[in-house]
Amino acid sequence: ENIKSTFVSALQNLSIHTKLRQLIIKIQHSSQRLEKLSANCRLYNIDDLKPIQDVSTRWNSTHNMIERALTFTAASDKNLKNCVITDDNWNQLELIKGFLELFKEITVIMSGSKYSTLSTTIPLYNELITYTEEYLESEELTISNDFLKKTVEDCNRKLLEYYNKTNKFKDGSANNF
Repeated sequence: ENIKSTFVSALQNLSIHTKLRQLIIKIQHSSQRLEKLSANCRLYNIDDLKPIQDVSTRWNSTHNMIERALTFTAASDKNLKNCVITDDNWNQLELIKGFLELFKEITVIMSGSKYSTLSTTIPLYNELITYTEEYLESEELTISNDFLKKTVEDCNRKLLEYYNKTNKFKDGSANNF
């Protein structure tokens, strides 16, 4: 299991991720709902973009799915939006999106093709590990974002697991690459 799937699995345990995916699927599979969303986007002067469904192997896709869904909250049909996701869930999705910002930035850096990324891998892992540890140790961890604690703990554990594998290569104890 990779870091992204560990994080998403923990989110699914909260059901927020699943609810958002269900909402997006409902919208994407109905031309009437897509048209209503487009009309509402025009009405509220919001870019007429389509909902994005995430891909299990990409951090950015989960971030982008949440970010796009949050831009549609003003334009969404209130009946459709509220039947699946509550206002508290929307607030939680905003916190998840905020947490994933650094992961998105680092993914973009590590996905670069015009420069070498190998030398940045360990420092970027260090940054993610520090980020998750500081999040967990934060005195500002409140009830509103406490729901993320287990998810961030799982993510931190998986980051450390992968990071510790680099020590095997550094020590020369890894047999196969």
